[in-house]
Order: sequence, then C-alpha cells, then structure tokens
Amino acid sequence: MDVGPSVQDTLALVYRLQTIDSELAHITQELEASRDALRKKEESLEGLVSLMETEKSELLRLARDRRDREDELRTNEHIISENKKKNKELKHSREIQAFLAEMEFRRDEVERLQDEILRIMETQETLDKALKDREKDLAEKRDELET
Repeated sequence: MDVGPSVQDTLALVYRLQTIDSELAHITQELEASRDALRKKEESLEGLVSLMETEKSELLRLARDRRDREDELRTNEHIISENKKKNKELKHSREIQAFLAEMEFRRDEVERLQDEILRIMETQETLDKALKDREKDLAEKRDELET
C-alpha cells in the first residue's frame, strides 16, 4: 500500500519551494531597482535634451539679435558717412550745432552697438561651448544606457 511521499520528502520539497520563493523575491527587488535606476537615467537624459533644445533656441535668438545689431551698426555708419559729406554745406551755427549733436549721437550709438555685438558674440561662444559639452555628455550617457 503506497501512501505517497514521505514526510521527509514533503519537507524537502517545501524547503526547496521556500528557497525558490526567496530567490524570486530577491530577483524581483533587483529588477525593480534596475527599473528605477533606468527610469532616473532616462529622466536625466530627457532633462539634458530639453536643456540642449533651450540652448539651441537661445543660440538662434542670439544670432538674430546679432544680425539686427549689425544692420543697425551699418545704418549708423552709413548715416555718419552721409553726414560727413553734408558737413561742408553747413553755413549757420545752429545747423553746425545740430550736425555735431547728430554726429555725437551716431558715434555713441555705433560704440554701443559694437559693445552689444561683442557681448552677444561672447555669449554665443560660451553657449556654443556648453552645448557641445552637453552633446558629448548626452552621447556618453546614451552609450552607458545602452550597455
């Protein structure tokens, strides 16, 4: 008369089942930790990409501003050269004073625009360097994420 497995066999199977259950719980914890780490890295990459897009937009805006300032500069330089030609035609002291005031204003404006263009160029340079560094960092993080 066969009654089935012995108590000792049943206990061995229960012990084996508990071991497997414990290993499964450990693997599940590791898997969740890996998913969390992966999610954080992906969020970090998304933040970096977003920052890079913002910096690219800023570079485009700075390029437009620079072109506008350069156009203003050329306009003022053209006005100065035209006014120099008219200088010889001035006869009255009021005309001369108005001419001198206009010339001083235009020279100040040229100087201001030149300073502003230089500031924009420096900002562009700094931002461009930062963007290149971020692109390198992004490539490294993507490689790290893929491995």
